[in-house]
Amino acid sequence: MTKNVVVVESDPTSHYYSHNAARLAEEYDRAGDGLLPLIVKICPDESARILDYGCGTGRDLARLHDRGYTNLMGYDPSPEMIVAGRAKYPQIENYLHHELTNIATAFFDLMICSAVLQHIEAGKLSAFLKKLTSYLRPSASSHLLLSYAIQWPGYEKEPRRVFLHSPAEVRLALHELGLSEFSFTTSQDSLSRAGREWGVGVYGTPASSLTAAP
Repeated sequence: MTKNVVVVESDPTSHYYSHNAARLAEEYDRAGDGLLPLIVKICPDESARILDYGCGTGRDLARLHDRGYTNLMGYDPSPEMIVAGRAKYPQIENYLHHELTNIATAFFDLMICSAVLQHIEAGKLSAFLKKLTSYLRPSASSHLLLSYAIQWPGYEKEPRRVFLHSPAEVRLALHELGLSEFSFTTSQDSLSRAGREWGVGVYGTPASSLTAAP
């Protein structure tokens, strides 16, 4: 089955990431393990197919690779971010792509989409999530992991395009696609940027065996 290609708005967001790739590669690495503990909990199978959509430099994929995960793929629309990631994490250089041709017909057991939703306009959120979830394997054991900004003081002045989506809005859009929310938490910014807060949600079909977090 041929699926729609997911396209993230290009400018000025792509311009920002392309022109700051080297700096961001170092900055992201200071964020520690990021989503790794949750990813391992959701998907303990090291042979599972995992796609990090909007992977940036591939930090999370590099940590998964070092934990023994073998079936990884990362996509980011910025060629410069991919180049920076391949240089910083040579162990996963073959997993990182800036074109969607390699994944356009693939299915994945786990989809990771971190720090992407805040670049999607409100009126395009549902369409984006529909296309994104088309990459999920049609199985009760497949999951979507979203991490996105829910508080961002001064985002209107950012050089990149930033749109804040409420957890309720995201939850409703995914519910309409047949996905349930199994867990949702909030956290402060891992890089200690003042006032920023992140929402992290895990989603799947109601028949999923994942135990919802309290």
